[in-house]
Amino acid sequence: MCHKRGGAINLARAPLARKKPGLRTIPRTREEHLTAFVKAALQFFPLVGAPVSSLIGDYVDGHTQRSINEAVDVFHQRITELGDRVDSEFVLRDEVVEVFKSCYLTIIRTHNHDKLRAAANIVANALLKERDPDKLGYTELDHFTRCIENLSTGAIEVLSVCVRVARKEARVGEVPGSFVLNFDRLCTELASLEPPLLLGLVGELNVYNLLHLRGFQGIRTSDYGNYPIEVTPLALRFADRLLQIK
Repeated sequence: MCHKRGGAINLARAPLARKKPGLRTIPRTREEHLTAFVKAALQFFPLVGAPVSSLIGDYVDGHTQRSINEAVDVFHQRITELGDRVDSEFVLRDEVVEVFKSCYLTIIRTHNHDKLRAAANIVANALLKERDPDKLGYTELDHFTRCIENLSTGAIEVLSVCVRVARKEARVGEVPGSFVLNFDRLCTELASLEPPLLLGLVGELNVYNLLHLRGFQGIRTSDYGNYPIEVTPLALRFADRLLQIK
């Protein structure tokens, strides 16, 4: 049973999901216990009138199950790295549960490794202790959750390339902590994509303020080549803490 007290949901006594082939045995370490908690908590979030655990067991195909397993593995690895920085008390506030549900829905909808990693890292970040310097506030976590939920895989790839180029070339933008590259540089990096499509993917990221289209100066060159693209500080946090782009 799920116990609620003081505006928070206590899942400490939540029963673990039934053991199925391929799953780990009962965990022994604190990190494994947290991982098992995430697995077990899935049964409390109904989707289209049926428990998610039932969907996983009876309806979800092997590809989706592999995505779930990959996200759980990333989550387990991350909380193992974080160690004592994780709040091991199983009391989740309503807003954290909201983030968890949104991340899970993203996990079952995608096979993209970057999205799966980001979703798992969002849940891990939400479990950091309140005063941890790397803990993101609920508003920012919720925003990043919408990013991975709604951005196309192409847009995620474009963001990854932009972050790597910005770090390598280190052309500082007008906003402190931001970087700028021209659109033709991006076209060189992603030559397999036609410029109109590539600019559309940049536009997706512009909506979430991960990239900023600043407009061109003077006469526009062919295929938008002289459009300056700013990699925002928000994008760098998203890339560092959630996508873990190196």
